[in-house]
Amino acid sequence: MIPDDFARVFKEKMNSNRLWPNDLLMFKKLEQGMNPWWETGRGNIHAGCVSMAIAPIGIINAGNLAQAYQDAFCIASINEDGNIRDFAAASAAGVAAAFSPGATFESVIESMFTHSEYLTKRALTLLMEMAHASSDVDDYARKFYPSSLLEWSWPQTHWKPDGHFCVSSIEFLPAVWWRPCTPNIVAR
Repeated sequence: MIPDDFARVFKEKMNSNRLWPNDLLMFKKLEQGMNPWWETGRGNIHAGCVSMAIAPIGIINAGNLAQAYQDAFCIASINEDGNIRDFAAASAAGVAAAFSPGATFESVIESMFTHSEYLTKRALTLLMEMAHASSDVDDYARKFYPSSLLEWSWPQTHWKPDGHFCVSSIEFLPAVWWRPCTPNIVAR
């Protein structure tokens, strides 16, 4: 699937009254005829929309991590730009790795490190360190929520503990991966 196909289906099938602001902005740009390859995602609010919906790209490319990353990066451009696209693409590579024969948690995380840029690697590294240093879910939550993983400066190039709350892939992608790397922690 290429962004043109996705844009066509999105415009035909979506009810614009039920879209999150970021997706509504993308929808309006598409209605105006903007190029879905690189233009409709440019300047959008950094959110997690594209990362939350990218898993099928990894499934379609099961076992082909590089292609999953590339396809996801292209598809993500319809909704996001910058680092958020990379988070989505790395997630798709992780999903593709999970569908590989003999996949392990370690091989999935390694695929995300291999197929990502610096910021994604940094967030995943900090998350793993925090998870390994936690004794239980509550300990992890006490560390995670006030951590710099939730606080980023614009345009998200360095950590800023007194910054704003960031509802984007930078916040939730690492949160999703903490549990598998801490098998001794029991969720309540």
